[in-house]
Amino acid sequence: MERQIAETDWMRMETAVKVRGLKFKYQRGKDFALNGIDFNLAKGEAVGLAGKSGAGKSTLLFCMNRIVPNFYSGDFSGEVQIFSENISTKQTYQLASQVGLVLQDFESQLFSTRAELDVAFGLENLGVPRKEMAERIESALRAVGMESFRNRDPESLSGGEKQRLAIASILALSPGIILFDEAFTDLDPLGREQVREVIKKLRAKGISIIIVDYEPESLLLAERLLILENGKIIEDAPSQKIFSDLDLLLKNGIRAPEMAELFHGLKLSPIEFEPERAYRIIQEKGFRLKPEVLEEFKKADAEKEQARGEVIIKVEGLEHTYPNGNQALSGIELEIKRGDFLAIIGQNGSGKTTLVKHLNGLLKPTKGSVYFYGKEVKPEMVSDLGREVGYVFQNPDHQIFSSRVFDEVAFAPRNYGFSEKQVKDRVADALSLVGLSGREDENPFLMTKGERQRLAIASVLSASPQVLVFDEPTTGLDYQEQLKIMDLLKTLNQQGKTIIIITHTLWLPARYATRAIVMAKSKKILEGTTREVLSQPEILKTASLVPPEITRFGLEFGFGFLKVEEAIKALGGSG
Repeated sequence: MERQIAETDWMRMETAVKVRGLKFKYQRGKDFALNGIDFNLAKGEAVGLAGKSGAGKSTLLFCMNRIVPNFYSGDFSGEVQIFSENISTKQTYQLASQVGLVLQDFESQLFSTRAELDVAFGLENLGVPRKEMAERIESALRAVGMESFRNRDPESLSGGEKQRLAIASILALSPGIILFDEAFTDLDPLGREQVREVIKKLRAKGISIIIVDYEPESLLLAERLLILENGKIIEDAPSQKIFSDLDLLLKNGIRAPEMAELFHGLKLSPIEFEPERAYRIIQEKGFRLKPEVLEEFKKADAEKEQARGEVIIKVEGLEHTYPNGNQALSGIELEIKRGDFLAIIGQNGSGKTTLVKHLNGLLKPTKGSVYFYGKEVKPEMVSDLGREVGYVFQNPDHQIFSSRVFDEVAFAPRNYGFSEKQVKDRVADALSLVGLSGREDENPFLMTKGERQRLAIASVLSASPQVLVFDEPTTGLDYQEQLKIMDLLKTLNQQGKTIIIITHTLWLPARYATRAIVMAKSKKILEGTTREVLSQPEILKTASLVPPEITRFGLEFGFGFLKVEEAIKALGGSG
């Protein structure tokens, strides 16, 4: 049955975007990426687009400035109006001052040697007068907290800083509509909050916003949410209503707000999404923590600490300064033990990635030492150490280079001289672990990002390393894909592998890691069990981090929960 558009208040408002009967199939696509899309976006309205990877979200955004079908050709039909004008005859450049697009792949929007030049590029193409251009550049950089970076080379910026710069280059054009295609993906909590504040200010000016994301905090900025599935809109409702339907969220690859899960588990309604207000409501309802349950959690934490094995990696007085003079690490002391599941958390540019690149010899210390099983890591050990300490990049496309899945996974064992039979066995075992058995002959670059991420993990597993390092392992994945990756890491840890993840998405270590360290301004400022670390919000704040919602909620009672299930059990709910 075709979805009917209901007559609602937002439809009667003046529209920024009107889409009718939109269909599109990529030139070599098997199915329609968009299959009968109808919706309106009012002036000043914020709408969220959600759904699993491949649902058609980015394709829909690309239709609003004619990237589809001008640059991505295929079978296109239907109508898109921008501010009541049919754009079917428009070129993409003609829409630049009306529709701004912040891409998921933010690096593709940056190409200058100085940050302010990237922001100026669009303005120069539009012929903006020099005085006005300078004012717009200053305003855009200030809006995303980058005014002190204007003379920096974008290549020297962290991932989150690059993303904010890309947003600034769009803001400078002053478009009436801004599309955020997973623009929060690589931002640390401070960066996300800065962009959220920018979006609020933009809306106050009457700018219309569409947000594509998987995280509830970003999607809740929009009062209305559209869920796409197989190129069709299957839900169109107020955001808070959709975020109250946990089954609907899980089915469509969207992470539920932890307060929604908590209220559902305690059988309370309506849902309060803000943790501190939720605490007051639940306390007023008469819920109290059960001391015996808290003792149970504390005992389990202590047992995990006691079960830690021998020291595998030891870091002493580690410092690293890059050739440009940027000191990325200062005085790092750290012990990683066999069987640890360690999360290294911190804001963008705090030194997380620089630290882990010393663990397998990819970087040489400026000062200090790194030891592997008591032996100091030297440059000549890098090849052998790479077999023991596997590294999975944040972007799997920076790691994958073969045109066939089997060859990608076989590269490491072949490189280490294993027989072809051993290579086949190792490839089969690795692909089985990551759920890609039977796909040996496929082209990796035709896989989804989640599948490519699992393939990158398999290519490291085939060398049988003792330690596995993952740099932001869930970036750009929908919630179900995130769970697949993290559950895989949990399984590997249970099988005896030592796991290290870099992240600034704190619900991940809360649910999976046993220990955590916090990095800030090149230094380690906090270390302990995950609960100990996440239960210190004031210290986390100095690193521009905020504990997960459920931890913040628990701290109001005086105990930092790591999972919603813990809170429900401690409060006597049935789950």
